Amino acid sequence: MTEPKKFKKGKHSYVRYGPNFKEVRVEKENKTTSPPAPSPVSVSVDFDAQTAMGVYANMTMIHQSDSEVILDFVFIPPGQSRGRTRARVILPPKQAKKLASILTTPKS
Repeated sequence: MTEPKKFKKGKHSYVRYGPNFKEVRVEKENKTTSPPAPSPVSVSVDFDAQTAMGVYANMTMIHQSDSEVILDFVFIPPGQSRGRTRARVILPPKQAKKLASILTTPKS
């Protein structure tokens, strides 16, 4: 008896056992493969002089709905009961969750 001869052509695998008998297998497409992960995007951000200086806030008010999260940054001078909103930032919920995750993760 001769040794089986194995070879492949495309998706087909063949095993020839002799002149009268051969086995043919067709490889299935792997449907469980996930699409390639998107590559990270590099973003460049510019600040005008006023924004680059930043503002000081000693209180934050947070308002939330299904479609947005509003962060109001307020400065209340010492000894006074009335403050002024210094900045308002409106975020989609996904970005607010990311911000919350960063703020609650301990620094190492």
